[in-house]
Amino acid sequence: MDAASCFIFGVIPHLGTDDNAILIKKIQGLLKTGWEHKKEFPERLFVIKDLLTTELEVEIRAQGIDVNFVDESELECIISDAKEEFRKQFG
Repeated sequence: MDAASCFIFGVIPHLGTDDNAILIKKIQGLLKTGWEHKKEFPERLFVIKDLLTTELEVEIRAQGIDVNFVDESELECIISDAKEEFRKQFG
């Protein structure tokens, strides 16, 4: 989600795998989708604590993106509408 424009450009539905190659490909795909939207990477990415492996953090930082870890409650004002709509659409 691009918080400035409130544009959700992708989701990584499941990070719970031990295969780092798969995880890195997923995050690269997400970053590519974001790049295609604005033709630039974000300066900063806010990530819920415990949802990102060290390998993925390194991959994100390699693109020049600062990673900030936050509690989910800190993002609630941004993501609550999207979460509710997702529940409506997909149960």
